[in-house]
Amino acid sequence: MDLWFAEDKIRRVYSCEACLKNPLTAKERKCQEKGFLNLKKPRRIDGYSLEYNFCPGKATWFEEITELFDSCRIALETGILPKRGGFSEQDSIFCEIFPIFLSRWKDRTYGKIWGDVRDFTKIVLEGIFGKGRS
Repeated sequence: MDLWFAEDKIRRVYSCEACLKNPLTAKERKCQEKGFLNLKKPRRIDGYSLEYNFCPGKATWFEEITELFDSCRIALETGILPKRGGFSEQDSIFCEIFPIFLSRWKDRTYGKIWGDVRDFTKIVLEGIFGKGRS
């Protein structure tokens, strides 16, 4: 999810193409090692992201993860659950993840909106008062 909200520049840094272009990056990120505990020191994508013990791009390799992300996004945007019936009729993994997804999505959306407001305000104030005076 954090990659979804990341700026394009940051998203490119964590794309698998970055590792294909630079084998040293792939070696540092330990992409080919199994599991999701590959980094000695956790990293953040940006100031609002969670800490990751693996390259966040690696999560996109797994169809189950991307399908779960898509199911959560569709349910969030449309109010339609992945399967017929109520919440109790959904897959257990969806029921476990969706509330967490919803909370994180709202937090990330809030952070993005206020980051955009902050950046826009700075530009406006610099336009009115000049650079370095805002």
